[in-house]
This record gives sequence, structure tokens and C-alpha cells, in this order.
Amino acid sequence: FSTCGLFRNLQNILQIHNAYTAQAVGEQTTKLVVGNLTRNITEDHIRDIFGTYGPLKSVELAIDRVVNLPKGFAHVEFERREDAENALDHMNGGQVDGNVVR
Repeated sequence: FSTCGLFRNLQNILQIHNAYTAQAVGEQTTKLVVGNLTRNITEDHIRDIFGTYGPLKSVELAIDRVVNLPKGFAHVEFERREDAENALDHMNGGQVDGNVVR
């Protein structure tokens, strides 16, 4: 079990915790955390894929500064909650560049 793998698992746990916390306090979020992305993915790919579900406010692809490659997750923020929910319904468990995203 590598240190890098442990760090990614901790990141996923924190993202899940933050999502549940936001739901528990009734926050109406339009931001999705998209995980399990390959290192081939760019912000433009994310914009093209998720932009089909509605206008996007922002896309932030996490980059590992040491190797200058994507870390495997991105934050995608929509202008409307309905569009974020629609993207979640269609993309959760779907494939992007051969990986099943969650």
C-alpha cells in the first residue's frame, strides 16, 4: 500500500464527508467532485463532457505539481442545480477515457 494511494483514499473520504455535510445542512450546491479520472484528461475534456448537461461556472482539474499531471479528480460547478443533478445522474458510474468515474 503506497503513501500516494493512502493520500488519495484520505482525499476521497474528505470529499465524501464534505458532500454529506453540505447535504445535511441543506446547502443547495451546484458543484460536483468527479473522481477516478485518468492522467490523460484535461480541463477542456471535462468542459466538453459536462458542458452537455448545462452551462458551467467553473472547472478545476487537480494537478500534481511534482509531476505536473492530473491527480485524478476535478471540481465541476454548474450555473444551475438541476444541471448538476442531471450530470450526476448520467455520469456517475459512466466512463471517461476508459475509467468509470464516480
